[in-house]
Amino acid sequence: MYLSVARAVPCEPRMCRSVHAVARPAGISAVPARPVATPRRHVAATRRVAVSAVSPVAATTATKKTDTLADSMLPFSGCNCYYLLEKMNYDDPTPEEHGLVLRTLRAIRAMGFSVIRIWAYNDGDDANRLQTAPGVINQTVLQRLKHLFRLLDKVNNEDTSKPPMKFMMTLTNHRDDNYGGLPQMMRWHNRDVDDFYSCGDAQDDFDNYVGALIDHFTGTRYFDLIHSWDICNEPRNCHNEPEKVTAWVKR
Repeated sequence: MYLSVARAVPCEPRMCRSVHAVARPAGISAVPARPVATPRRHVAATRRVAVSAVSPVAATTATKKTDTLADSMLPFSGCNCYYLLEKMNYDDPTPEEHGLVLRTLRAIRAMGFSVIRIWAYNDGDDANRLQTAPGVINQTVLQRLKHLFRLLDKVNNEDTSKPPMKFMMTLTNHRDDNYGGLPQMMRWHNRDVDDFYSCGDAQDDFDNYVGALIDHFTGTRYFDLIHSWDICNEPRNCHNEPEKVTAWVKR
């Protein structure tokens, strides 16, 4: 288990950035899931969160209880279960049952975790992708993602003596992991993934995707089941230019 401690710092209204002191090798980057006035401002605030990887087993961090900086920080335990949207897409042919996903959520509930980190992206050109072109969200897959939230709500309501589980929404990935992420974003621009951190057009595409995704959840009953937004899994720059990654995070 890897540990991360978050500290709130002043930021935009209704949005809290976090600064993390991370024990080796990595910890969770989390920002409370509260939107600011516009998607672009939300994206800008979210990007300024520290970004990192998470243990495949579990991680512990802290997040704010409300939007007020004076409120206490609450610890939570979370697990990485990145593949849940994929299972909704490919592995469970009965949409109203999704037995494997339900069993997984119930097992996580039984282990006492309160936050589940999932991939909130799946980019590519085929029909089972969440983003099928830059900034274009596949409505069919989006409904499957929303159904995943319904299943989470169902499991939460099976035992109301415990706090509800929530999702940490990871928005992209630097690694080429068959889910698209930054490598796919850059394939759409016919460039290498490391060029993302200096490619304004690709960064704008990412902003547009995140803004559209947030728009689809804002004002819905699912929004309260979002614990936080994780901007990127394992960002890096293999051209030995870390300042470009830092500039993107601060953009």
